[in-house]
Amino acid sequence: MSELAPLPSDVIQSISSFIKLKKDAVFSERAGLLRDDVFSVLEKQCNVLYYPLPCDEENDGFHIQKVVNGKIENFVFINTYKVVEKQIFTAAHELGHILKLAEYLKEHCNDYSDELEENAMNQFAAQILMPKNIFINNAKNHFAGNDKFTVPDFLRIVVSLMNDFFVPYKAVIWRLCELEFLSYRVGNNLFDSGKEKIPSYISENPNLRLNQRSQKKSIKDFAALIEKAEADEYFPKQRINRIREVMGIKTISENKGDATIYVKLGGL
Repeated sequence: MSELAPLPSDVIQSISSFIKLKKDAVFSERAGLLRDDVFSVLEKQCNVLYYPLPCDEENDGFHIQKVVNGKIENFVFINTYKVVEKQIFTAAHELGHILKLAEYLKEHCNDYSDELEENAMNQFAAQILMPKNIFINNAKNHFAGNDKFTVPDFLRIVVSLMNDFFVPYKAVIWRLCELEFLSYRVGNNLFDSGKEKIPSYISENPNLRLNQRSQKKSIKDFAALIEKAEADEYFPKQRINRIREVMGIKTISENKGDATIYVKLGGL
C-alpha cells in the first residue's frame, strides 16, 4: 500500500457502484463481515496458490494470466509468510483485479486514470472488508465520544479495529482518514511510525487472531493433480516426491483397491 492519499470522490463512488453490481454474483453467500472468507470468494473466481516466501519480504502477492489448454486462466499468488490479516487484504486487492474493476472504472468514471489503479484496488479491498457504515459505527464505539488520545491509546483502538475486520494496520489508518476520523497529514505520520509498535499492543491480548503467519502451502485440487501426474507418469517419481515435500503433502497408501489418501501437513 502506497503513501496515504485521497482518491477522487467520483472514483470512490464508482467503486461502491461496482461492488453493488457484483454483490449477487460474487458476495451473495456471504452474510456479515467478509474477513478470511475472502479466500473462498477469490478461489471461486480464479486459481489461488498459497505459499510462504520469507525471503521476499516485499511480495504480498500478485495476479497473472496464463494460457492453459488454449484458454486464458487467472492465477493469484498469496505469500502466506505474511501475517494473515495482510494476506486477507492482499486477497481482496487481487479480487478487484480479477473482477476487472479497472475496466469498469475506465468506462464509468471520468476522474479515473491508470496511475490510480493500485490505489483503486486498495479502495475496493477496504470497502468489501470494512463496509462504510459498519466501520463508522465500530470506530465511534471504540472512540467512545472522545476526540483526543495519547498515541498508545490510539494505537490500541486501531488494534481493536484491526481485530474487528481482520485487516492490517495500514488499511485501518487509511480507512480512518478517508472517513474523516483522521486528517491525511496525521495518518501519514502514523503510517510508518506506528507500524513497529503495533505487534506489542497486539501481544497484550493473547485472544486476538492478529499477527500470526499461517505459512499455508496449497492450491485447489493440488493433491488430485499430483495423483494424476504420478499415475500418468508425467514426471519421474523422485520429482513427484519432491513436489509433495515442498508443498507439505504426505502420502498414506491403504490397501483398499486403488485408494490413496493425501493428508496436508503444516498449514491451515
